[in-house]
Amino acid sequence: MAVVSGLLDLQSSLATDDFTRSNLKISTNRILSISKVHELLYQSEDTSRIELTQYIRELAAIILDSFNKTGKEINLHFDIHIPFLSINHGVPVGIILNELLTNSLKHAFNHQQDSYDIHISGFEEEDFYEITYRDNGKGIEPSLYKESTGLGKTLIDSLLYQIEAESHLQTDNKYFLSFRFPKQLG
Repeated sequence: MAVVSGLLDLQSSLATDDFTRSNLKISTNRILSISKVHELLYQSEDTSRIELTQYIRELAAIILDSFNKTGKEINLHFDIHIPFLSINHGVPVGIILNELLTNSLKHAFNHQQDSYDIHISGFEEEDFYEITYRDNGKGIEPSLYKESTGLGKTLIDSLLYQIEAESHLQTDNKYFLSFRFPKQLG
């Protein structure tokens, strides 16, 4: 995976337009989010699960470094009460969060505002996990979001389906996504 992301980085540096450069960077970060799971598994004594807080913090740092070229102060707030996720949950959750963080940096925070805040929380119930992501960006018109056919939205929707998640979305003057999924996949 390191070789593939390195090749994409090289291709990105050779790209002549911002659109291509941005899309290559997004692809690189998708690969890095999967790679980060594998890296944490190799460092762990238990290779069947990843430590969620560390994973999310490291993933967020990679994405911020990659996309926050304007130097905006992005305030990340973590409230994670899920000690570990299985690899079957960790990879999809990581890619979902990668897409959400990328969207916040590229779209929600592309205008001047007093502060740029992202909150990620995770809670464990008896049979379920629940993860909440929100930013204080400009949001998106709900009808425009429903009509969107972008790869990021399609990827999020398919990964939520893969982990059998129920989700709640609010996009009016902010972005808020909460998804709840079973600990044991059917």
